[in-house]
Amino acid sequence: MMMHEHLNDIYITERLEARLSEIAGHVVTTVIAPMAYGKTTAIRHWQAQMAQAYPDAVILRQSIFNDSVGDFWRGFCRLLARSAPDLAEQLLKASFPLDLQGCGLVADIWEELRPAGSPSVWWILDDVHLLPSDALEPLVNSLSDGMEGFHLILLSRNRILTRSEEMRLGRHLCRITISDLALTESETWQYAKNCDLALNAEDAARMMEISEGWIGLIYLFFLSRARDGTWGFDAPDVFTLIDQVMLDPLSDQGRNCLRFARQGPILKNIRRQPTLPRKSRGRKPVRRWRKTKTFPVTT
Repeated sequence: MMMHEHLNDIYITERLEARLSEIAGHVVTTVIAPMAYGKTTAIRHWQAQMAQAYPDAVILRQSIFNDSVGDFWRGFCRLLARSAPDLAEQLLKASFPLDLQGCGLVADIWEELRPAGSPSVWWILDDVHLLPSDALEPLVNSLSDGMEGFHLILLSRNRILTRSEEMRLGRHLCRITISDLALTESETWQYAKNCDLALNAEDAARMMEISEGWIGLIYLFFLSRARDGTWGFDAPDVFTLIDQVMLDPLSDQGRNCLRFARQGPILKNIRRQPTLPRKSRGRKPVRRWRKTKTFPVTT
């Protein structure tokens, strides 16, 4: 196996950096793309930069693990309790989804939570697509109405806000989409260079034809190249490629753990697709692949 010490380095394109820099100027930001496009990685990168630039700012980060609004609300209250235990206890007694009075109480919380001199409070919600579509609407509407220093960042695989909600938010809404996260061919070249991988024009074209800039898939190809010198374009299916580059190098115990995780609840909505995406029947390959949700790499 060839050694590439920078293979697991985070790669954020200049285009994406520019889009992330816009978050601070908006009340609500949505980051929407299928799995393995780097949504969580991008926001973690932005969060680290914000924490360094504004050390006194309050940044609350919460991941959603199921469709239970009760679990979501209890998780938020536990997170809030680290900074404001009394207020968190009050909210825990409230039912969710919140009515207008409950949303007003949440608004009061932000005013008390924000430290003196801190310009902003940030609430990051990851995997919002797991919640019922209307669960966050009253909360988003209430918290985005003129709350000074408040910012909400929502990450999802699917559309979060209705068109009317987006229109109501107007200039207060920042939308980061798949087009911002997907790599262009020149960015793929730069990514390969950063990983100390030599990429020729033919391989680059083939990679872009298959992946359409899907960084999760490109990373698998890079792992394959680093491991045995081939890009893995001819793997019969995606799970074979994952086994080759991620499971085979592990011990028996490690392989069994990952295979068990593949069957677990986190990946239960992923079904097997027989072949890697190919251009056929006039349909773009990766788009056809994404629709079947076959790529088991978290965002």
